[in-house]
Amino acid sequence: MLGRLCTAVALALAAVALGTTSVAAAPIVLSLDYSPAQWIPASVANYTTGNRPHVYPVDMIVIHDTESLNYAGTIQMFQNPDRQGSAHYVISRSGLVTQMVAEHDVAWHAGNWDYNTRSIGIEHEGYADIAGTYTTTEYQASAQLAASICSRWGVPLDRSHVIGHSEVPDPNHPGLYGGDSHHHDPGIYWNWTYYMSLARTYASSLPSPPHLPDPIAATGEGSVTLSWSGRSCRTPIDSYHVTGQPGNIDLTFPGTTSSTTITGLQNWTRYQFTVTATNTYGQDTATSNTVYPSPRLGGANISDPDVAAMSGNRLDVVVTGSDSALWHRSWNGTQWAAWESLGGVLTSSPTITASPGRLDVFGRGGDGALWHRRWDGTAWHPWESLGGQLMRTSGPDATSSGAGRTDVFVRGTDNSLWHRWWDGTSWQPWEGLGGLLSADPGSVSWGSGRVDAFVRGVDFSLWHRSWNGAAWQAWERVGGYLASAPDASSCASGSLDVFVRMPDGLWRRSFTGGAWGTYQQVEGDWSNGPGAACRPSTTSIDVIQRGRDNALWWLELPN
Repeated sequence: MLGRLCTAVALALAAVALGTTSVAAAPIVLSLDYSPAQWIPASVANYTTGNRPHVYPVDMIVIHDTESLNYAGTIQMFQNPDRQGSAHYVISRSGLVTQMVAEHDVAWHAGNWDYNTRSIGIEHEGYADIAGTYTTTEYQASAQLAASICSRWGVPLDRSHVIGHSEVPDPNHPGLYGGDSHHHDPGIYWNWTYYMSLARTYASSLPSPPHLPDPIAATGEGSVTLSWSGRSCRTPIDSYHVTGQPGNIDLTFPGTTSSTTITGLQNWTRYQFTVTATNTYGQDTATSNTVYPSPRLGGANISDPDVAAMSGNRLDVVVTGSDSALWHRSWNGTQWAAWESLGGVLTSSPTITASPGRLDVFGRGGDGALWHRRWDGTAWHPWESLGGQLMRTSGPDATSSGAGRTDVFVRGTDNSLWHRWWDGTSWQPWEGLGGLLSADPGSVSWGSGRVDAFVRGVDFSLWHRSWNGAAWQAWERVGGYLASAPDASSCASGSLDVFVRMPDGLWRRSFTGGAWGTYQQVEGDWSNGPGAACRPSTTSIDVIQRGRDNALWWLELPN
């Protein structure tokens, strides 16, 4: 904190040395980030608490105007919790600067969430459509602030990174601008040439150290691709130094490098990397996410995968291929067999379940019904329709609670959970289990007479319902904020492991001893919903995911 304070004071003195007395005359109450500004916080209801640049990089400045509200009125507006909007800074015609949102937090100013997350918003007292309402003093105060942001964050002072609100894309209507409300500030009377020239002049007298958002590590088979995006206000970065553990990895790259692929790593081993950027003004160091290199199973896939474990040395994986057919690959404990097509025309992610000497696969057909195919230990039987009507593109999930019993679950066109089961002789009629789903269901059995179903509700939370051998128990909320359908595995009676993808990656929640534990994050680059299974008589949970390359990847986790 002392270092930040000293930097802020140095920037304030530099502003005075440049002769901009209008800013120096402003009431100087040290703000969080920029000492010439006074600090008046916006309502906490009007911005998102953040940890920038660790969660989001900061690489833009967005210029706004206050329109009919004056300087004081704008400050009051952002203090009103009903406003649902804010900016980091407000600047008056006389050059007063007020900071209202900390720069590491996300202000709601652009009408575009992506632009909000990576920008600093500055409001200016004035009108977009009236000439002469922006004063020279106001330009100077804002340009000094922009120069400070350039120095402290590395935001380039060019028109690709310093933009008007009118240049922010409408996230809902491609081709339209001004954010989702189509603002046109700061308007045609904002003098961009003068403003940018001022900002660059002020920045030339400020330090230009490197700035490095957190690097991103993406797994490969026995490898990791590490990417970073170092920046500096005006002085190029000279070099990057990469270290990693385990293995005492130590690499150096020119300042023009932005990624590297590190090979020769051990699959299913946790790795983490540190990148240090250096230029003549100093260094900045950031640490990557933790990753597990894992085997690549390949394929050209358009759905989430599923996996079943018939034995301790047998895994079967299914996925919908780019040809909309069902594709299958098996592992015999030593090696993976080649991909085989099981045909069909699927319009969803498929599911697979295993019981002794039997595999059952299911998917949504082009007619919206549930389709089924089984393997009897020797050969695959033809596809059969099990009827029902599944929500468009929504896939089923299935589990087996023992020899002769298979349970399959789907999201119906009413968005509730529906269930059908094979009792060893015939398929029983569909039954509704209620609930309101917003994704495919997941299911698992820890033994005879027990079935657990999981869904993502319309609140995007995980919900759970179980069959105890006699009756279905009431729905319970398991929490979280899901970005995908759930999947579950069980390694022992009374034990459950549920895997869900949230906006920040894959998370696991376990049930044991009659109670749910807390969510635990699973390292890796997770971009889709997982498939999970625990091999019988082992404590190995196998998780399959579709990577960003649309191939399947295999991760083995301890129970």
